[in-house]
Amino acid sequence: LRKLEVQLRQTLLLCLKDPDKSNIHKFRVTVKNFRAVLFYLPDGKRRMFRENCKFLDSLFKKAGKVRDWDIGITLLRRNAFEGEPVLNFQKERKKACRQFLNSAKRSSAEINDRFKHLEFLLNERKSYITEKRICKCLNRLITQSKDRSDKKSLHSFRKQIKRHLSVKNIIPIKNASQSLKVDKKLDKLQRVIGKIHDVEMIEKVLKRK
Repeated sequence: LRKLEVQLRQTLLLCLKDPDKSNIHKFRVTVKNFRAVLFYLPDGKRRMFRENCKFLDSLFKKAGKVRDWDIGITLLRRNAFEGEPVLNFQKERKKACRQFLNSAKRSSAEINDRFKHLEFLLNERKSYITEKRICKCLNRLITQSKDRSDKKSLHSFRKQIKRHLSVKNIIPIKNASQSLKVDKKLDKLQRVIGKIHDVEMIEKVLKRK
């Protein structure tokens, strides 16, 4: 958690200096990793973090809107669109980026005060993320994969996969190779669901324009 707290500060500063698509993506990934670790904390400790880090939720959503426009611009260009469609997307990205940066400036000052309340938890050395818990979540994911078809549940399923993969990347787990094949399949699955989401997003925006 201490390592992720430092990464949150660093990636937020990077976005304030240069809000390009790479830095926006790094910030969002760090927030996702932070949330993934929080998921494994006991209820009381997780609640304390959630209450003190609510500002991250709003910031994450605003960064997500910038990210959506970045993906849209990339998809348009990949499919040989240029001119007005791309210019419209770039204008919308600037608007979304302005909103994100205004919130990011406030949050960069707020983050110090918020994490002071959590200092004793950040210094704690007890590990709550065990191999047993990760395997339990993995088995649940595999079971749920058979019952996902509509847009909302697919998106929720993708978030759960990414949370599982984030924790596996952050925390060294013994015998991780046993679930490596399943992890690769889950990663492939979440990428496919992500492409479906990207296409739906760009269709919606093009219809509106």
